[in-house]
Amino acid sequence: LKPNARARKLPLPLMRVLTRFSPRVLQHAFLLVYLTAAQARRQGPSMPNVLLLMADQMRADHLTPELTPNLWRLAQRGANFQQAYTSVPICPAARASLLTGLSPWRHGLRGYGDIARRYGSEMPEFFAKNGYATASIGKNHFGWRDGSRVTHGFESLRSYEGMPNDRDDYNVWFEEQLPGKDPLASGNISCQQLGPGGNHSGWCWNSWMSAVYEYPEDLHPTHWTAEEAIRHISQAGPKPWFAQVSFHRPHSPYDPPKRVFQEAAPPTAAPAASVDGWDEKFRQFRQGACTWSGKSDTWCGEVTPDELEHTRRAYAASVKFMDEQLARVLEKVDEKNTWILFVSDHGDMQMDHYLWRKSVPYQGAVHVPMIVAWPPGLDLKPGPRQELVELRDVFPTLASAAGLAVGEGAATLATLDGMDLNCVLRGEPCGRPFLDLEHESAFPDPPVYHWNALTDGVEKYVHFANGQEQLFDLTTDPLETRNLASLPGQDVVLQKWRERLVAQFEREERGAAWLKGQELVRRSEFSAEFIFSPHYPYSTNLPGEAWLMQLNSTGSLHSSRNSMDSSSSVFRRSEGRQLKRHRS
Repeated sequence: LKPNARARKLPLPLMRVLTRFSPRVLQHAFLLVYLTAAQARRQGPSMPNVLLLMADQMRADHLTPELTPNLWRLAQRGANFQQAYTSVPICPAARASLLTGLSPWRHGLRGYGDIARRYGSEMPEFFAKNGYATASIGKNHFGWRDGSRVTHGFESLRSYEGMPNDRDDYNVWFEEQLPGKDPLASGNISCQQLGPGGNHSGWCWNSWMSAVYEYPEDLHPTHWTAEEAIRHISQAGPKPWFAQVSFHRPHSPYDPPKRVFQEAAPPTAAPAASVDGWDEKFRQFRQGACTWSGKSDTWCGEVTPDELEHTRRAYAASVKFMDEQLARVLEKVDEKNTWILFVSDHGDMQMDHYLWRKSVPYQGAVHVPMIVAWPPGLDLKPGPRQELVELRDVFPTLASAAGLAVGEGAATLATLDGMDLNCVLRGEPCGRPFLDLEHESAFPDPPVYHWNALTDGVEKYVHFANGQEQLFDLTTDPLETRNLASLPGQDVVLQKWRERLVAQFEREERGAAWLKGQELVRRSEFSAEFIFSPHYPYSTNLPGEAWLMQLNSTGSLHSSRNSMDSSSSVFRRSEGRQLKRHRS
């Protein structure tokens, strides 16, 4: 090594050491130093922690300073995205969008089915590969496969799915606290008692009914989720961490602690109802019009005033309790070095238009809260935002916020459908002209579960599989009380949205099942196969395929301890993109 002018500036002892080695040895030494420094940079204090907070089934209009003061404070110091949506208002499909950063058609799950075992790009795995410690606490809908927990890149998981499952971490813990007791039992809600028709699946975890929590408050799954998150964050090591803390409530059962129920104010506004009668068909469930069981475990219908007040108050109290527990988690977070994003997977109709639960295209189900907050000192714009955003945007936004949108990371993020919302936070002009929404069910009824929709935040167009249409003006009629598609003089507006939906289907190459020339197909065939698009990764031999086969062969879905495990019977997709039964 010949000293040059720059080398002469080095201390003489160091120059003598360097000149003893050959250039090849020095190259290797400098490479080692470079790689060590690069790894240190990836895991150094400059890499922020990332906290993804979630509620399940929380409506956007329940983010208020009175009901959720802690989330409201977070929104005040960050960005409150007031036009946030979920593209598929059902738990697993919504969470697949969150996991992959893809649209429903591209990740392949358009309704209730299994999240695939593996996708090409997954948010927790992406963070883990880039030097982050990853953890999931609470609900994720990943399940178990062949006796093993599906992780999707989470190195640590503590799960609560809100269903009878003796492998859920919360259920195991609850059994240790109160042996033999039903963790879902509260008042008239119990998974140990069969509901209408001998089926308890909707009776204990998907019903509109409500009751105050049966047990001490510190045994409630919302409290447990916060405790597990606090323990994990408090014990975090030197690596930067990515943690998803997902509260199951306010998803049913609506079972807040008695204290919180008493503190929650009864709702004052009546549920949304149409002025032109478009929702009357959902009103009379007690005559069997919209219930599978023939009794009050139902997805629609008008309940008594006392029942309605109790259930809506219990739902609000469940949101309030979640906010209380979320605040305990935030107290343990170093805000100086942590990005925080809060979102819900979908909403809850709460008898708006005489509908309950989700799965429908209306605001109560598809409009969700979303908040992004960042460490102080960054030149970003806090306050309310009106850009159209969706769950698929979470992955690219958090990855970019962590500084991972470089090199291979940038190449990965470029393959996603989601938008990096950091451009919005910087005040740059960016966004999307409209957003696609959809939902599919395995059964012909109810027709309101089979739809595609588009919205630009001002109008919403809904096309049902049976050819019926709805058009709402969300600016003048945010409660969707009048279906403009039924009025004269709307032909031009309707045609505009039809053409946009046709163009959407053409871009996605949906084919003859969806388009006939430039016309939207009116579909009369309904089966579980329509829940999955051709992009669903069947090659991973999923139990979802066994679920689909069982559904097609029996017409019903039976929940059991092993319902998330693999089966020897699967569906595979042929070259003609048709599903065929296959025995492996």
